[in-house]
Parts: sequence; structure tokens; C-alpha cells
Amino acid sequence: MVSAEESEAEGNTPPRERKTYAEIFDECFPRYLAWGMTAEQYWEQDSSLVIDYRKAHKLRMEDQNFFSWLTGRYVLEAINTAFSKKGSGISYPAKPRPLYDEPKKEKTQTDEDREAYENAERIKAKMMAMMAKNKEKAKPESPFGEGFMANRISPPENT
Repeated sequence: MVSAEESEAEGNTPPRERKTYAEIFDECFPRYLAWGMTAEQYWEQDSSLVIDYRKAHKLRMEDQNFFSWLTGRYVLEAINTAFSKKGSGISYPAKPRPLYDEPKKEKTQTDEDREAYENAERIKAKMMAMMAKNKEKAKPESPFGEGFMANRISPPENT
């Protein structure tokens, strides 16, 4: 039989030490206490309660991560403001940024009608400008060049 030291020397990992459920529960107990679970909840109540505490802890960690990121963003804006040239238009925000997007207001029929009318008016103005431009270009010209008819010899007058 190979000893644990020989097995490690050969690059083999030793077999894992088997733990009893009592040992696992004893090891995890301080963690759940730190997460806010009471000893009574941990040892005497429903065992699925630890799953909820674990999920709650994960949510708190995600929130903490987000707020740490948000703090970094504000610090970055402060640094950019401090080192920007005066008059560059860069300034620190006057009020906090919204944490969540505001729900979009649903468009009413009158809003859609107003947008359609404004679009139609814009298109109408562009078309009128194009028509005026084309009208200037459409003046009849002589195929022989400008002034051809003006330099023409007029027929003799009958006397």
C-alpha cells in the first residue's frame, strides 16, 4: 500500500478526507451567523432556510458591487472635472444620477398625430424647396447657346 506522502511525491493527489454532515454544518455555522441567521433558525428550523439566506447574501453582494462601481464612476467624474480646462463644458453633476431608468411614457394618439403632422410639414417644406430649385433650372434655353436668337439678322423690312 502507498502512503499519502509517496502518493503526493508521485504527483497523485491524496484521497479527500470524508466529513460527516455534522462537521459540515459546524463549519458553515459561523458564515450563516455572519449573514444574519440566528442559531435557532440554523439548527432547529427548516433546513431550506439556509438557501434563502445564501440567496439574500448573494443579492447583498451584487448591490454592494453595483454601489462600489457607482462610487468609482463618481470619483472618475470628479477627477475629470478637476483636471479639465476651464470653459471646456465638463462639470461635476449637480445632482445624483438616477439609479434606474425611468419607465417610458406611452405615446398617445395625439402625440403620434403631432409627430406625423410635423414630419409631413418637414417633407412639404423640402419638396417646395426642390420644386423652386427645379423651376429655376427648367427655364427654356436655346440649343445653340445663349444669345443665339438675339444676334440673328432680322429680315428686311418691307417698304
